[in-house]
Amino acid sequence: MENRKKILFIILCVVLAICQLEIKVYGYTQEEVKEITEFKTVEDDGEPEDYDILIDARDLIQNQKIPCVQSSIDTILYQEKNELDINFFDTASNNTNEIWNFISGLVRNGFRVFLAIALAASLTLLIYIAVILVYSTISKKQSFLPLGKFFMGGKEQTPGQYAKEKRFIEQWIISVLILALLPFAIILIISFAGFITDISNQYTVEEEELTIFVQNAQINGDNVDYYFKTNLEGLLMFQTQYNWDNFTARNIMYMICGIIVTIFKIFLYVLFVIRMAVVAALTTISPILILVNAFLRISGNKGILTNWLILYLFCILIKPVMELMYFILVKSNTYVVQENPVYILMIIAIMVTIIIFSIRSIYREFQATGQKNVVNRNT
Repeated sequence: MENRKKILFIILCVVLAICQLEIKVYGYTQEEVKEITEFKTVEDDGEPEDYDILIDARDLIQNQKIPCVQSSIDTILYQEKNELDINFFDTASNNTNEIWNFISGLVRNGFRVFLAIALAASLTLLIYIAVILVYSTISKKQSFLPLGKFFMGGKEQTPGQYAKEKRFIEQWIISVLILALLPFAIILIISFAGFITDISNQYTVEEEELTIFVQNAQINGDNVDYYFKTNLEGLLMFQTQYNWDNFTARNIMYMICGIIVTIFKIFLYVLFVIRMAVVAALTTISPILILVNAFLRISGNKGILTNWLILYLFCILIKPVMELMYFILVKSNTYVVQENPVYILMIIAIMVTIIIFSIRSIYREFQATGQKNVVNRNT
């Protein structure tokens, strides 16, 4: 079987090598790159009114390349309305992403349906139990209906049966109150997360680009000073063009930093995609989870409502917390990042450690709750 797979794989590679598919690769022209990066020269446009980084081109290689990186960590963290938004109850949202609008509508409709089912089930269960209690009280016999042994089990009730009845009434009242307040609680939590996001966005720069001013550059034999705009990845990419004879270690360090920043950007995007999916799922099925939690509590188990709330708050708040940390530690310290590229590696390590530690703690909490529920069920 293994040999057949290898043969098929070799044949496929040969066919693809001989019958190559037509593939078109599109890239920006030099003029388009200059337009995107707002490339300007001092001789033609004057000196910049303000700049973030000053670089002496005499330390660089000749014919430096201008980086054109349009997607950055800032884009993922600070873009307000995109496909990673989690405010699914915002009917007035101006988000034009088709996938997000489809998911948002699905979450809202699913939440309404499950909420109606949960409320109807709670009311039906209350009426049903009332029938069992009335029948058992009048007839002095155990009800033949399902759950008859749970309530008024016979002529004489045990303390355990009284405790179960008490837990049922308590959990029923708590569940109904939570179901009634659930939409407001979800909106309040998401609004609080939005408030934290607004704090970091309020004090951040209007544009995410950094203005790089390069002096003493040689272009076509002429001494030219120029400046352009880029982001952190573009800055690190541009700084890998130092003269290799004199700045080998610096070039290697900037390359490593650029690769790690790119990997971190992908990591954040995947994390926020998973975050959006988990928030959508937890929001949609939350009414049913409240009913399940009530039955678990009635049976003497710990329940799952606390774990749901912890996971929900983590998913909601992880992005605003990362935004605030990145703004304080990186956006407000551009010169530190430029002068000490190891600094950005330290910040990324801290942020990744916090994320992994939080996920690990939540997983352990879920695991401990599951083990306690199993023990209670066996006893």
